[in-house]
Amino acid sequence: MMMVLSSCAQEPASVNSPNDTEANPETSFQENMPGIENPSDPDQEEGDVGTQIQLIADNISLWQGEADTEPYGYAVTDLDQNGRLEIISSSCQGTGIYSYNNIWEVNEACDELTLLEKTIDEYTSQADILVESVPVYFDSGNNAYHYVFDDLTKNGAAEYYQNKRALCLQDGKLIERFLAYKTTMYHDSTPTVTCTDADTNPISEEDYQNIGDKVFSKMEKKQAAFYWITEENAGLYALKDTDIKSALKESYHGFTIS
Repeated sequence: MMMVLSSCAQEPASVNSPNDTEANPETSFQENMPGIENPSDPDQEEGDVGTQIQLIADNISLWQGEADTEPYGYAVTDLDQNGRLEIISSSCQGTGIYSYNNIWEVNEACDELTLLEKTIDEYTSQADILVESVPVYFDSGNNAYHYVFDDLTKNGAAEYYQNKRALCLQDGKLIERFLAYKTTMYHDSTPTVTCTDADTNPISEEDYQNIGDKVFSKMEKKQAAFYWITEENAGLYALKDTDIKSALKESYHGFTIS
């Protein structure tokens, strides 16, 4: 099953005019299945993991977006590596390309999906998590994984607002921490870029790009890969139950931390 991924977490392209930027948004494509196995023991898939996949499939009405709304992407993950899977539902909406994410986690009894509490308010764009791969920093002392994502919103074709933020799933909450900000303004087709850290201190663009390495310098840096299921390619609305489970398993095996 080939699944194509497009992200709204893209920086403004190098263009000659703001209109060109809006007319030709960048996209990224996930054309190949990841070639590494999920860290979980594949021999257990028909046991614990298989039970969790079945639970997620049985509750598709809970996490699947409406067919006539913005395109959604879905991924099966284990962000906190506690052995209980999550199903992520993500979409980019509106001309301001706001991201909306909901994550359900299998409960301890493995008989229900629990919607994770968010630490960010509903009127703030959430992280652009619909991407193939991001750096993740492992805090061994607290057994916590901090995934660093981008977020991009815009006002027309001349104002772009970006930030770097860390997501951490801990104690049933999805904690979002802002790390740095980047603003790009176009004046007569010439961009002016300013960057600051989370405390609004000016930093360079290079420091902005590498802010995760600075903030989490004492943690072990890894790379996380995601395998997203999209409506336009997987066609979840038209799939039979067995095919839905197959798509969810592909996504689960595509989620890796290495």
